[in-house]
Amino acid sequence: MLHQLYNGLTIVQSASALTFSVFYVTHATQFLAAPFGGIEASNKYLLLGRPLYQDEHLEPILVTGAASVHVLSGLAKGAIRQYWKRNSTADFTPRSTVYHRRAGYALIPLVALHYIVARDLPRKYLGDSTFLDYSYIAFLLQKYPAITYIGHTALISIASFHIAAGMNVAVKQLRGHKKQQHQKDTLATAKPLVDPKRIPVYVSLVVSGLALSGLYVLGRTEKIPLRREYARIIQSIASK
Repeated sequence: MLHQLYNGLTIVQSASALTFSVFYVTHATQFLAAPFGGIEASNKYLLLGRPLYQDEHLEPILVTGAASVHVLSGLAKGAIRQYWKRNSTADFTPRSTVYHRRAGYALIPLVALHYIVARDLPRKYLGDSTFLDYSYIAFLLQKYPAITYIGHTALISIASFHIAAGMNVAVKQLRGHKKQQHQKDTLATAKPLVDPKRIPVYVSLVVSGLALSGLYVLGRTEKIPLRREYARIIQSIASK
């Protein structure tokens, strides 16, 4: 019974991961455009992607809904694994690595904080958050450089590692395992140029480098028209 539940949770988690990845890739592309075109490029891609994930009907599916389902199903799977470990009732090896799972747990507070600062507080104190652009991030970088640099770099790099490490598992889970033996035979005869286990690390390093470059470019923005309004948002956090 628990095996069936665990497999069902894995399918749900995989589907929600692929759904959320649509939002992540769209959003990360906007941010990582800064090293190549400045804040203007980031804002341009923001306008193009905003209708996709800030729509009142799509946002609960692509963002909050997919993230919540992914986290809850992952926590449920973790509880089942702990039960099996304590009771020694199953010889089970998770498909994901321990580093992949730890990255997922680390993302929970990072994503929650980012959502509060970027979506919830602006909506609460300004009435809306859909008009914000990357000048808001530029303001945070200038006003609170240490926490903004560290927080955004950690968020983007850990998320990139987590998604890259889990994408292959998610796709295989949703496609089924009919071709699994054939793939093993193919890998046995054709050695890949790059160790697949290291690909998530390489992806994370590349994205982290671009993220730092993007943060540096955004932090040098001179014109921030809504500086006073942004200050009100941050002051609301400090006053609590």
